[in-house]
Amino acid sequence: MAVTIEDNKTFTGTTTATAAHFDNAATGDDLLVFAVVNSATKDRISSVTDTLGNPYTRMGSYTGSGLDVEVWFAPNASANNTATCTVTAQTGDKIAAVWVATSGIANSSALDRIKFATGTSTSPASGSTETTRNANEIVFGINAQASNRAWTTGAGYTAITNVSNGTSCGIQLQYKNVTATGAQSESATLDSSVPWLALCMTFGESSVSAASTQTITGVSKIAEKTLQTITGVSRIKVTTTKTITGTAAINHTTRQQTITGISRISSNTVSTTQQTITGKATIHNTTTKTITGVSKINVRQTQTITGTANIVVLPQPIPPTRGFSVQIGASTTNPVGVSISS
Repeated sequence: MAVTIEDNKTFTGTTTATAAHFDNAATGDDLLVFAVVNSATKDRISSVTDTLGNPYTRMGSYTGSGLDVEVWFAPNASANNTATCTVTAQTGDKIAAVWVATSGIANSSALDRIKFATGTSTSPASGSTETTRNANEIVFGINAQASNRAWTTGAGYTAITNVSNGTSCGIQLQYKNVTATGAQSESATLDSSVPWLALCMTFGESSVSAASTQTITGVSKIAEKTLQTITGVSRIKVTTTKTITGTAAINHTTRQQTITGISRISSNTVSTTQQTITGKATIHNTTTKTITGVSKINVRQTQTITGTANIVVLPQPIPPTRGFSVQIGASTTNPVGVSISS
Protein backbone atom coordinates (compact mmCIF):
# COMPACT_ATOMS: atom_id res chain seq x y z
CA MET A 1 0.00 0.00 0.00
CA ALA A 2 1.31 3.46 -0.88
CA VAL A 3 2.11 5.80 1.99
CA THR A 4 -0.43 8.61 2.26
CA ILE A 5 -0.13 12.03 3.88
CA GLU A 6 -3.12 12.30 6.22
CA ASP A 7 -2.52 15.76 7.71
CA ASN A 8 0.14 18.32 8.58
CA LYS A 9 0.55 21.30 10.89
CA THR A 10 3.23 24.01 10.79
CA PHE A 11 4.54 25.75 13.93
CA THR A 12 7.29 28.13 15.02
CA GLY A 13 8.75 29.42 18.25
CA THR A 14 11.82 30.38 20.26
CA THR A 15 13.34 27.65 22.45
CA THR A 16 10.03 25.75 22.24
CA ALA A 17 7.37 25.53 19.57
CA THR A 18 3.96 23.85 19.81
CA ALA A 19 1.79 22.66 16.93
CA ALA A 20 -1.99 22.83 16.89
CA HIS A 21 -3.97 19.59 16.79
CA PHE A 22 -4.55 17.60 13.62
CA ASP A 23 -7.88 17.59 11.84
CA ASN A 24 -7.63 14.22 10.03
CA ALA A 25 -5.32 11.98 12.06
CA ALA A 26 -6.21 8.55 13.46
CA THR A 27 -4.71 5.95 15.78
CA GLY A 28 -2.18 3.84 13.90
CA ASP A 29 -0.84 6.77 11.87
CA ASP A 30 2.91 7.31 11.66
CA LEU A 31 3.94 10.75 12.97
CA LEU A 32 6.94 12.72 11.70
CA VAL A 33 8.39 16.06 12.73
CA PHE A 34 10.60 17.94 10.27
CA ALA A 35 12.30 20.90 12.00
CA VAL A 36 14.97 23.50 11.30
CA VAL A 37 16.86 25.51 13.91
CA ASN A 38 18.97 28.61 13.23
CA SER A 39 22.17 26.97 14.44
CA ALA A 40 24.90 25.01 12.67
CA THR A 41 25.39 22.78 15.72
CA LYS A 42 24.06 19.22 15.49
CA ASP A 43 21.28 17.90 17.72
CA ARG A 44 20.02 21.30 18.83
CA ILE A 45 16.58 19.81 19.52
CA SER A 46 16.50 18.09 22.90
CA SER A 47 13.01 16.54 22.68
CA VAL A 48 9.85 16.12 20.65
CA THR A 49 6.71 15.22 22.60
CA ASP A 50 2.96 15.15 22.14
CA THR A 51 0.07 15.16 24.58
CA LEU A 52 -0.73 11.49 23.88
CA GLY A 53 2.69 10.37 25.09
CA ASN A 54 3.93 8.90 21.80
CA PRO A 55 7.70 8.22 21.85
CA TYR A 56 9.58 10.16 19.12
CA THR A 57 13.02 9.03 17.93
CA ARG A 58 15.50 11.30 16.22
CA MET A 59 16.14 9.90 12.72
CA GLY A 60 18.96 12.33 11.98
CA SER A 61 20.48 15.79 12.46
CA TYR A 62 22.03 17.48 9.40
CA THR A 63 23.90 20.77 9.58
CA GLY A 64 25.23 23.38 7.16
CA SER A 65 24.59 26.93 5.90
CA GLY A 66 24.12 28.01 9.54
CA LEU A 67 21.23 25.58 10.06
CA ASP A 68 20.42 22.34 11.89
CA VAL A 69 17.72 20.24 10.17
CA GLU A 70 16.30 17.37 12.22
CA VAL A 71 13.72 14.62 11.59
CA TRP A 72 11.90 12.81 14.42
CA PHE A 73 9.63 9.77 14.01
CA ALA A 74 6.84 8.03 16.03
CA PRO A 75 5.57 4.95 14.14
CA ASN A 76 2.14 3.37 14.63
CA ALA A 77 1.24 6.11 17.08
CA SER A 78 -1.81 6.96 19.10
CA ALA A 79 -3.30 9.93 17.30
CA ASN A 80 -6.48 11.97 17.39
CA ASN A 81 -7.70 15.42 16.53
CA THR A 82 -7.17 16.97 19.97
CA ALA A 83 -3.47 16.20 20.67
CA THR A 84 -0.71 18.77 20.23
CA CYS A 85 3.03 18.44 19.60
CA THR A 86 5.94 20.39 21.16
CA VAL A 87 9.55 20.74 19.95
CA THR A 88 12.12 21.87 22.52
CA ALA A 89 15.51 23.22 21.40
CA GLN A 90 18.34 25.07 23.15
CA THR A 91 17.63 28.38 24.90
CA GLY A 92 17.14 31.16 22.40
CA ASP A 93 17.04 28.93 19.30
CA LYS A 94 14.57 29.87 16.57
CA ILE A 95 12.48 26.93 15.40
CA ALA A 96 10.39 26.31 12.28
CA ALA A 97 8.76 22.88 12.06
CA VAL A 98 6.15 20.70 10.33
CA TRP A 99 4.21 17.94 12.14
CA VAL A 100 3.03 15.30 9.64
CA ALA A 101 0.60 12.40 10.04
CA THR A 102 1.13 9.61 7.52
CA SER A 103 -0.31 6.13 6.94
CA GLY A 104 1.61 3.15 5.59
CA ILE A 105 5.23 3.65 6.68
CA ALA A 106 6.95 0.52 8.00
CA ASN A 107 6.89 0.29 11.80
CA SER A 108 10.45 -1.04 12.08
CA SER A 109 13.61 -0.27 10.09
CA ALA A 110 11.58 2.36 8.28
CA LEU A 111 14.36 4.79 7.31
CA ASP A 112 16.17 3.52 4.23
CA ARG A 113 18.34 6.06 2.37
CA ILE A 114 19.62 9.60 3.15
CA LYS A 115 21.46 12.21 1.13
CA PHE A 116 21.96 15.91 1.81
CA ALA A 117 23.97 18.83 0.49
CA THR A 118 24.44 22.53 1.21
CA GLY A 119 25.08 25.54 -1.01
CA THR A 120 24.08 29.02 -2.00
CA SER A 121 21.91 29.45 -5.11
CA THR A 122 18.31 29.42 -6.32
CA SER A 123 18.42 25.65 -6.89
CA PRO A 124 18.79 23.57 -3.72
CA ALA A 125 19.51 19.91 -4.55
CA SER A 126 20.38 16.97 -2.31
CA GLY A 127 22.32 14.82 -4.78
CA SER A 128 21.51 11.13 -5.27
CA THR A 129 21.07 8.51 -2.56
CA GLU A 130 22.27 4.96 -2.85
CA THR A 131 19.85 2.52 -4.50
CA THR A 132 16.81 2.00 -2.31
CA ARG A 133 16.40 -1.38 -0.65
CA ASN A 134 12.67 -1.61 -1.33
CA ALA A 135 10.61 -1.07 -4.46
CA ASN A 136 7.77 0.70 -2.64
CA GLU A 137 8.94 3.69 -0.63
CA ILE A 138 7.98 7.26 0.18
CA VAL A 139 10.63 9.91 -0.56
CA PHE A 140 10.69 13.19 1.37
CA GLY A 141 12.43 16.29 0.09
CA ILE A 142 13.35 18.88 2.76
CA ASN A 143 14.76 22.27 1.84
CA ALA A 144 15.82 24.71 4.57
CA GLN A 145 17.05 28.30 4.36
CA ALA A 146 17.86 31.10 6.74
CA SER A 147 14.96 33.15 5.36
CA ASN A 148 11.50 32.61 3.94
CA ARG A 149 11.62 32.22 0.16
CA ALA A 150 8.96 31.51 -2.44
CA TRP A 151 9.62 28.07 -3.94
CA THR A 152 8.63 25.60 -6.63
CA THR A 153 8.64 21.83 -6.08
CA GLY A 154 11.08 19.51 -7.82
CA ALA A 155 10.08 17.29 -10.74
CA GLY A 156 7.82 14.43 -9.67
CA TYR A 157 7.22 15.81 -6.16
CA THR A 158 4.05 17.03 -4.45
CA ALA A 159 4.29 19.95 -2.04
CA ILE A 160 3.23 19.30 1.56
CA THR A 161 3.79 22.78 3.03
CA ASN A 162 6.37 25.39 3.98
CA VAL A 163 6.93 27.54 7.08
CA SER A 164 9.43 30.16 8.26
CA ASN A 165 10.34 31.79 11.56
CA GLY A 166 10.79 35.36 10.33
CA THR A 167 14.24 35.84 8.80
CA SER A 168 15.88 33.28 11.10
CA CYS A 169 14.98 29.98 9.39
CA GLY A 170 12.46 28.38 7.07
CA ILE A 171 11.65 24.94 5.69
CA GLN A 172 9.87 23.56 2.61
CA LEU A 173 8.59 19.99 2.55
CA GLN A 174 7.64 17.82 -0.45
CA TYR A 175 7.18 14.07 -1.15
CA LYS A 176 6.65 11.37 -3.78
CA ASN A 177 5.88 7.63 -3.78
CA VAL A 178 8.06 5.27 -5.82
CA THR A 179 7.39 1.68 -6.91
CA ALA A 180 10.82 0.54 -8.09
CA THR A 181 14.26 0.44 -6.52
CA GLY A 182 16.75 3.10 -7.58
CA ALA A 183 18.74 6.13 -6.47
CA GLN A 184 16.57 9.02 -5.28
CA SER A 185 17.18 12.76 -5.09
CA GLU A 186 15.27 15.93 -4.38
CA SER A 187 15.46 19.51 -5.58
CA ALA A 188 13.48 22.74 -5.69
CA THR A 189 13.64 26.24 -7.15
CA LEU A 190 13.81 29.41 -5.00
CA ASP A 191 12.89 32.93 -6.02
CA SER A 192 16.31 34.30 -5.03
CA SER A 193 19.78 33.01 -4.20
CA VAL A 194 20.28 32.18 -0.51
CA PRO A 195 22.27 29.67 1.57
CA TRP A 196 20.35 26.38 1.79
CA LEU A 197 20.45 22.80 3.05
CA ALA A 198 18.72 20.17 0.85
CA LEU A 199 17.89 16.75 2.32
CA CYS A 200 16.45 13.60 0.69
CA MET A 201 15.12 10.78 2.93
CA THR A 202 13.38 7.56 1.90
CA PHE A 203 11.14 5.40 4.12
CA GLY A 204 9.97 1.85 3.37
CA GLU A 205 6.28 1.04 3.19
CA SER A 206 4.60 -1.40 5.54
CA SER A 207 3.51 -4.88 4.49
CA VAL A 208 -0.07 -5.63 5.55
CA SER A 209 -1.37 -9.11 6.31
CA ALA A 210 -4.76 -9.47 8.01
CA ALA A 211 -6.86 -12.39 9.19
CA SER A 212 -10.02 -10.45 9.85
CA THR A 213 -13.47 -10.87 8.34
CA GLN A 214 -13.44 -10.45 4.56
CA THR A 215 -16.18 -9.48 2.09
CA ILE A 216 -15.39 -10.85 -1.36
CA THR A 217 -17.06 -10.05 -4.68
CA GLY A 218 -16.15 -11.92 -7.87
CA VAL A 219 -14.74 -15.35 -8.69
CA SER A 220 -13.05 -16.67 -5.57
CA LYS A 221 -11.59 -19.77 -3.95
CA ILE A 222 -11.43 -19.53 -0.17
CA ALA A 223 -10.14 -21.85 2.54
CA GLU A 224 -10.26 -20.39 6.04
CA LYS A 225 -12.12 -20.60 9.34
CA THR A 226 -13.68 -17.15 9.65
CA LEU A 227 -17.15 -15.93 8.71
CA GLN A 228 -17.35 -14.93 5.04
CA THR A 229 -19.97 -13.18 2.94
CA ILE A 230 -19.35 -14.00 -0.72
CA THR A 231 -21.01 -12.67 -3.86
CA GLY A 232 -20.20 -14.22 -7.24
CA VAL A 233 -19.05 -17.62 -8.50
CA SER A 234 -17.16 -19.29 -5.68
CA ARG A 235 -15.67 -22.55 -4.50
CA ILE A 236 -15.50 -22.84 -0.75
CA LYS A 237 -14.17 -25.46 1.63
CA VAL A 238 -14.88 -24.55 5.23
CA THR A 239 -15.89 -25.95 8.58
CA THR A 240 -17.90 -22.95 9.77
CA THR A 241 -21.19 -21.29 8.85
CA LYS A 242 -21.18 -19.49 5.48
CA THR A 243 -23.56 -17.10 3.75
CA ILE A 244 -23.19 -17.47 -0.02
CA THR A 245 -24.82 -15.53 -2.83
CA GLY A 246 -24.29 -16.80 -6.39
CA THR A 247 -23.21 -20.12 -7.91
CA ALA A 248 -21.18 -22.13 -5.43
CA ALA A 249 -19.58 -25.55 -4.98
CA ILE A 250 -19.37 -26.43 -1.29
CA ASN A 251 -17.63 -29.25 0.57
CA HIS A 252 -18.15 -29.36 4.31
CA THR A 253 -19.19 -31.52 7.24
CA THR A 254 -21.69 -29.30 9.03
CA ARG A 255 -25.26 -30.14 9.98
CA GLN A 256 -28.60 -29.67 8.21
CA GLN A 257 -28.53 -28.63 4.55
CA THR A 258 -31.27 -27.20 2.31
CA ILE A 259 -30.52 -27.92 -1.36
CA THR A 260 -32.34 -26.48 -4.40
CA GLY A 261 -31.60 -27.77 -7.93
CA ILE A 262 -30.40 -31.05 -9.40
CA SER A 263 -28.50 -32.80 -6.64
CA ARG A 264 -27.02 -36.13 -5.69
CA ILE A 265 -26.61 -36.98 -2.05
CA SER A 266 -24.93 -40.06 -0.66
CA SER A 267 -24.92 -40.80 3.05
CA ASN A 268 -24.63 -44.11 4.83
CA THR A 269 -24.08 -43.16 8.44
CA VAL A 270 -26.68 -43.33 11.16
CA SER A 271 -25.77 -39.80 12.36
CA THR A 272 -26.71 -38.12 9.08
CA THR A 273 -29.25 -35.39 9.81
CA GLN A 274 -32.48 -34.55 8.02
CA GLN A 275 -32.28 -33.43 4.39
CA THR A 276 -34.85 -31.36 2.47
CA ILE A 277 -34.38 -31.61 -1.31
CA THR A 278 -36.20 -29.76 -4.10
CA GLY A 279 -35.60 -30.86 -7.72
CA LYS A 280 -34.42 -34.08 -9.36
CA ALA A 281 -32.50 -36.24 -6.95
CA THR A 282 -30.91 -39.66 -6.61
CA ILE A 283 -30.64 -40.62 -2.98
CA HIS A 284 -28.96 -43.53 -1.20
CA ASN A 285 -29.51 -43.26 2.52
CA THR A 286 -30.55 -45.22 5.57
CA THR A 287 -32.47 -42.44 7.30
CA THR A 288 -35.95 -41.00 6.90
CA LYS A 289 -36.31 -38.65 3.89
CA THR A 290 -38.90 -36.12 2.79
CA ILE A 291 -38.64 -35.73 -1.01
CA THR A 292 -40.42 -33.29 -3.33
CA GLY A 293 -40.06 -33.72 -7.14
CA VAL A 294 -39.14 -36.56 -9.49
CA SER A 295 -37.12 -39.06 -7.50
CA LYS A 296 -35.65 -42.55 -7.65
CA ILE A 297 -35.21 -44.15 -4.27
CA ASN A 298 -33.66 -47.43 -3.21
CA VAL A 299 -33.96 -47.74 0.56
CA ARG A 300 -35.09 -50.17 3.22
CA GLN A 301 -36.92 -47.84 5.54
CA THR A 302 -40.16 -45.89 5.57
CA GLN A 303 -40.31 -43.10 2.97
CA THR A 304 -42.74 -40.21 2.48
CA ILE A 305 -42.80 -39.34 -1.23
CA THR A 306 -44.59 -36.50 -3.03
CA GLY A 307 -44.56 -36.53 -6.88
CA THR A 308 -43.72 -39.12 -9.49
CA ALA A 309 -41.51 -41.83 -8.04
CA ASN A 310 -39.97 -45.15 -9.04
CA ILE A 311 -39.50 -47.21 -5.91
CA VAL A 312 -37.81 -50.57 -5.59
CA VAL A 313 -38.38 -52.35 -2.30
CA LEU A 314 -37.76 -55.83 -1.03
CA PRO A 315 -41.09 -57.75 -0.65
CA GLN A 316 -41.86 -59.68 2.44
CA PRO A 317 -41.28 -63.46 1.94
CA ILE A 318 -44.41 -65.69 1.71
CA PRO A 319 -44.26 -68.58 4.18
CA PRO A 320 -44.41 -72.06 2.58
CA THR A 321 -47.88 -73.72 2.59
CA ARG A 322 -48.68 -77.08 4.03
CA GLY A 323 -51.10 -79.63 2.36
CA PHE A 324 -54.43 -80.68 3.93
CA SER A 325 -57.53 -82.87 3.12
CA VAL A 326 -61.20 -82.75 4.01
CA GLN A 327 -63.38 -85.84 4.39
CA ILE A 328 -67.14 -85.50 4.63
CA GLY A 329 -69.25 -88.47 5.64
CA ALA A 330 -69.70 -90.69 8.64
CA SER A 331 -67.47 -93.57 9.35
CA THR A 332 -67.01 -96.00 12.12
CA THR A 333 -64.18 -93.88 13.50
CA ASN A 334 -65.90 -90.50 12.92
CA PRO A 335 -69.59 -90.59 13.63
CA VAL A 336 -69.88 -86.74 13.08
CA GLY A 337 -69.05 -87.06 9.38
CA VAL A 338 -66.41 -84.22 8.94
CA SER A 339 -62.63 -84.84 9.01
CA ILE A 340 -59.76 -82.37 8.28
CA SER A 341 -56.18 -83.54 8.15
CA SER A 342 -52.86 -81.89 7.14
